[in-house]
Order: sequence, then C-alpha cells, then structure tokens
Amino acid sequence: MVYGRFPRSKDWSRVAGGKESNINILLIKSPPCRTVVQTGAEDLYFRQKAAFHDLSTAERLLAELCEQSKMVSVITDANLISRQDVVIQASHSDEVFQLNGDGAPLNGHEDFNGISMKETNFSSTDYSEKGEEKEDTKSLLARSEGRNSQTSSTKGSWCSRLEYVCQCCMWKYHDQPDDDDGCCTKCSWFLMCPPHGRIAKLVCILVLAFLTWAVPWSIVPNEALPGGNLFGIIILLLSCLAAGWLISHIPLPGIPPLPPLLGMLIMGFLLRNVPYIDVAKYIEPKWSSSLRLIALTVILTRAGIGLDGKALFKLKWVLLGFAVSTSIVECVVVAAFSTIMIGFPWDWGFVIGFVLCAVSPAVVVPSLLYLQDKGFGVEGGIPTFLIAGAALNDVIGITGFNVVLGMIFSDGDLVEKIIHGPLELVFGIGGGVILGIFLWYFPPANLKGRNGYRTGLLLGLALFCGFGSKVVHYAGAGALATLVMSFVAGVKWGKEKKPVAKTFANLWVIFQPLLFGLIGASVKIESLKPETVGMGTALIFTGLAFRSVTAFLAVYWTAFNMKEKVFMTVAWVPKATVQAAIGAVALDMATEKEASEEVIGYGTKVLTIAVLSILLTAPTGAAAIGLLGPKLLKRSPQDDEEKAAP
Repeated sequence: MVYGRFPRSKDWSRVAGGKESNINILLIKSPPCRTVVQTGAEDLYFRQKAAFHDLSTAERLLAELCEQSKMVSVITDANLISRQDVVIQASHSDEVFQLNGDGAPLNGHEDFNGISMKETNFSSTDYSEKGEEKEDTKSLLARSEGRNSQTSSTKGSWCSRLEYVCQCCMWKYHDQPDDDDGCCTKCSWFLMCPPHGRIAKLVCILVLAFLTWAVPWSIVPNEALPGGNLFGIIILLLSCLAAGWLISHIPLPGIPPLPPLLGMLIMGFLLRNVPYIDVAKYIEPKWSSSLRLIALTVILTRAGIGLDGKALFKLKWVLLGFAVSTSIVECVVVAAFSTIMIGFPWDWGFVIGFVLCAVSPAVVVPSLLYLQDKGFGVEGGIPTFLIAGAALNDVIGITGFNVVLGMIFSDGDLVEKIIHGPLELVFGIGGGVILGIFLWYFPPANLKGRNGYRTGLLLGLALFCGFGSKVVHYAGAGALATLVMSFVAGVKWGKEKKPVAKTFANLWVIFQPLLFGLIGASVKIESLKPETVGMGTALIFTGLAFRSVTAFLAVYWTAFNMKEKVFMTVAWVPKATVQAAIGAVALDMATEKEASEEVIGYGTKVLTIAVLSILLTAPTGAAAIGLLGPKLLKRSPQDDEEKAAP
C-alpha cells in the first residue's frame, strides 16, 4: 500500500498513476479535515482542490476525485462524523489501512481514536455483506448540493454561526493560490484569518523579540532602557541574529550560502562605530568579556564532542601531518614577520601566530557539506578528511595560544614563566581527562533523565574550568581542559552523546551572535591605524601563502589526485570561529591585569588583525570552495546516475 496526504491545489495530476482502481472511500469528518489517500497503485500522485470544512464539501471533492481517477465505488457513513480523517481502502484487500490527521499510519491497532474497528465496519467486505449501495459520482454531487443548502440552519452554536458569517476572510474556506496567481491573490490569502504560514511565523518572531527586551525591562528598568548595559546587549543580539539570517539567504548561484558569522561581525562593528545606532558602546567590558568566554566554552565543548576518535585513528599520520604542519608553519612564519611588519616582540608574535593558524569550521564545514550533498568528493573521502582536520587544526591553535598567553601574563621571574607553559598543558590535559572519566560514570545509567543531567554537568564543569582557571592564573588550562573533557566524555558515550550535542548546538544559536557581535563591537574605528590595517593585511596573506604551500606538500605523496590536492589547499584558507573566539582574549587579559599601554596596544593590534582575517578570508574562502569544488572534485557514480535519470 502507498499512503500520503493531498496538497491543496486547483488542478489534479496523475491520480493513481492513470490506472483504474476499485477503491472504497470511508468519510470520517470533523473540521478541519486533512485528506489522506491509500491505494494499491505503485506511482500515486494526488492533489486536493480545497480544504474540507463540512461533510458535503468532502463528498463533493472526493466525488470529483473518483470521477477523474475512475475509482468506481464510494461509501460514506454519516454516523462516523466524529473523526478528522478520510480512510481510503483498496477493495481487493481485506486489511484496513487507517491514517490520522497528521498522515501517520495506524495499521494493526484494534482501537482507532477510541472507536473500535469492529464497531465502525471499516472493512469493505462488511459493507458488501450489508448490501450497501454504491453511489455514482452524480448522485454524490446532488446529495452534497442538498446538504449545502441546509448548512446554515444546522449550525447551532453562536461560534459556528460567527464562523459561517466570516467565511469570506478565513483562509481555510479558500483555495491556496498557485504559482501562476497574481501577487494580490497571494497576499490576500496570506493575510486571511487566523494568521497562518509565514505570517504566523513572523508574528511569533516579533513577539519573541519584544519579550527578549520586555522581560529584562520589567526586572531592571534602567538597565534595559536606551543607554543601559542590558539594552545594548539585547539590541546587539537581535540585530546580529537578523544580520546573520539575511547574509546567509543572499542568493549566490553556484556558491554555498555565506556564513552567518560574517553578517554578525559586520553588524557588531556598525553598532559600535556608526553614530545614532552605536548602542554597543554602552555594553560594560566585564559583561562583554564574560559573555565571550561563555560563548568560547560552548564552542569548545561542541568541538570536543564532535571529534570522532575512530576517524582520527583511521586517518592517522596523513591527517596529523596535514593539520599539524600547516598550523606550525603558519604560526612560525606569522610570528617571524610580525616582529618586522608590526613591531611585536617574539612572545606576542607567537600569540598572533596561533590566532591566525586555525581554520574555521563555521565556514569550512557548511561549505563541504554543501558539496557532499551534491556528491562531490564523497568517494575519495575529502569532506570527512577536511572536517576532521579542521577540528584538530583548531585544537593546536587554541592550545598554543593559551599556553603562550599564560606565559606572558604569569607572575614571577623568567624561570617561572618558562615553567608556566608546560604546566598549562599538564593541568589542562590532566584535568580534562579526569573530568571526562568522571562523566563516564555520573550520572549513573539507571537515572531517569540521564541526558539532561549529562548536559548540565558538562556545561557546569566547562564553565567552571573557563572562569576558575582565570582565578588561579592558568587561563590557558581552562580552555584546554574543556576541550579534552568533552572529547573524553564523548568517546565513552558513543551514540548517546547526540542529545547532548544537540543541546549545545541550540545554545550556540544564542551565543554565536553574541560572540561575533561583541567581537565586531570591540573594534573601535578611532583606534584603527592605517599602518596597522595595511601591515596586518600583508601579514595575513604572507602566512596564507606559506600555509598553502605546506598544505599542498603535506598531501602531495598521498593517494589523492592532483585536482583533489589543489582543492584541499584552497579549502584550508578560511578563518573565522577561532579568531573571533580568542582574538579579544589577549586584550581582555591586558585590561584586567592593568598592563602597560604598550601591552594593551599589542592586544588591540591582535584583535584588529583577527577581525581583518575574518573579513578577508571567510567570504572568499566560502566562495572558492563552492566554485572550485564541482570543477576539481569527482562526483560519485550514484549521484551521476541520479542526475542522468529523467
């Protein structure tokens, strides 16, 4: 049996595959009715002319359906006007197939919505034994005309009478417009009552946006008014969400959608530097720093859970060499050239080097999945290789950054600073492993709602690592511990980690605009010096040049063909997520520790160059992957066959 729901339309197409079908139709109706069809035809295409709102209308439309599809028998039972379904049963089958209003099959259930199948006499055999007369389509149409004339008199309640009067402005009493209809017809249908479709969704979004501001205002009125800290955060959040959605929906033929983070970053910059809308300048630095750290914790936890230990072990040395070599070479090159171009000391040179050496999963992963869905590179495992490499590449960048930064801001003499770096690694990795093993056994397996406890424990421990490590002056260890802890926990959880990962993905929806918006708002246009922008741009492209050569050489002796090697080199360019997450950390630490103006200046330059790297590489990298992927990667044979099929 094949089952499905009629979409509303003004025309019918290929009903029952053009074949004659002896079908019994049982009407079970109470408004609003969704029509569901089942038949023995192999290729069934069906359309519904209008929604059903009373039994007579249902009979009229089903009669028309039977006439066009040559279904020869229709059985209606007025005693069954208590369901919201239409059940259609092939007469050659003794089995009753029923579907509820949502189109879900209820096969094999003795009781159907409280009514026994025996009582309802659903079987076509039962009807034939009772001698039910099979009505033709003309008699059905005539009978429905008579019932329509009595509709207004049979409606008893005042609510039903009011609905009957207002039918002209209610969408369910009208046909859904076709693509060929004019704009006026479509707009009038969408604006009918009650709100539905996109209009209803828009109303929900607007009410949620209003409540996002109204609830804080009802608690702390002064902070939620223009000029207040919370007002700036709320407007930044809502504006960045809108900007991210807008830029990701810009139609670019042949190119994957632009990453939302690009629009969020630009919106944050505008809300900080454009007069009259510069609400972001009222956000307190302490709040900004804390929110960015929470966002960093969320993205690190997602990255750790998302790491596939089996895939990493399977790819082994090729992946390790590809991810590690490109990171180390770019970091060293940027550190060396920054001492010449920017005037950084060597320790700050490695800070900016580790910031720039990480590729962005937020750009690379969606772009690769876009190609993977079309079948490009799947046979050679290119998307899997690059996605796993991106995660490992980010681990190297974040770990190195935090170790070097911990050494710079550690108190004590030179020996203590040298020891501080290795201690960051020991505490971060060791603490992460211990906490990850703890999450293997807690919460216990027999605890109800285990996934909720897991999510709460993982998030709480991650936040404690992030903020607690700053208190004990080992800030780098906190980020590393968060990453290791989530990875170790995910290895043991296996497939059970999916609900936890989904929760953190939902959290990222909120903290992504906060992170990128606050990063953009941290860049003050008055602090941007032309020489910093110019030299920073040159530094970025210098590092990318060495990175690209290293990436190509790292896969040159592998089994990938030449075009795939070129593509992997191009895909290793975009930067965004890590640069936004850690780009402002150095400036925050310098400000919190009340460092000298020179050190604060270094932190400002690091942030500026990080933002420049996002603006220069994120959109161009996404466009390059989308344009070059179909030209350089081989399409899998199955996708070629599907494409060639009529």
